[in-house]
Amino acid sequence: MYTKASEREKFKALRDHHMNYDTYMSRSSTLQNDFLWWESAIQNAHNDIRFDNYDLVIYTDASLTGWGVCCDEEKTQGWWTATESQHHINYLELLAIAYALKSLAKYKESCSILIRTDNTTVLSYINRMGSIQYPALSNLARDIWEFCEERNLWFFASMINSGKDTVADSEVRVACCVARTNLQQVRVTSCVPLPEETEYELSDGAFNQITLRFGAPQIDFFASKANHKCRRYVSLLRDPESEHVDAFTIPWTGFFFYAFPPFCLILRCLNRIVNAQAEGIMVVPFWPTQPWHSIFLKLLTQEPLRLRQVQLTMVAGLLSAKHLVSEMSLRKP
Repeated sequence: MYTKASEREKFKALRDHHMNYDTYMSRSSTLQNDFLWWESAIQNAHNDIRFDNYDLVIYTDASLTGWGVCCDEEKTQGWWTATESQHHINYLELLAIAYALKSLAKYKESCSILIRTDNTTVLSYINRMGSIQYPALSNLARDIWEFCEERNLWFFASMINSGKDTVADSEVRVACCVARTNLQQVRVTSCVPLPEETEYELSDGAFNQITLRFGAPQIDFFASKANHKCRRYVSLLRDPESEHVDAFTIPWTGFFFYAFPPFCLILRCLNRIVNAQAEGIMVVPFWPTQPWHSIFLKLLTQEPLRLRQVQLTMVAGLLSAKHLVSEMSLRKP
């Protein structure tokens, strides 16, 4: 891994000097970290003899729309951001592996992982720890291996034939694989376009209005890598960069939160705010006929902010259950 950048520099120098091996080349400053690694690690570096036994088997797939991964019964998926979607499919397939490891092996240490992919280019860049031809792929492969190096993880990429045993799974939003314990029995979903309503978010302009009115939240409770509004966020499914999975499994106190939940979870969120005595910003549709609407109004600590989003009016409010406790205590005989 720590030789690929040097090999590329040598390749470029030879190309620029018409393959003249007697010509001198200058050392790029970008190689300094690699040389420092060799200087510090050369005495203790070793590579154990490994056997074909794996603690995890992870299946990955990607399309131009999104990515999906699966390990046994655990699976997760997501959208590409606007920037990511501009990359070549080979880069996206490799990025799906990066997200697979960050989602499913983030807290693993000292274990072996088998990656199943249907992309031969990705397989090569993983198993060779990079190459000299495509720097973007090589840099991403290096990032993946550095992630594994920090956790003493070893992984190997192997092919899975996407032309066989492939079915469409309408319940999965992006391409993902469903693995069985027997590696000979694998069901792989095909890559399907993500519908526009799969995920939603407020526009950046609307979110800026909210922060100007109510202050900057510390954590986003219902988000993903593609649409989180705070640096810290909680995802519904396993996510490569989320701090936790499932907002209802963590405490809601101790920080100023932001929540734009799925509409079916609004009442549950309001109940959680009351029970946890939490305080934060919540965004809901302007829907006076809903049973949760009166609870939302009671929890407001100041005038809400109305936001026009496409054809739906959203209401952002600063909520707190602390004043409800004082009101209840005053009513006690």
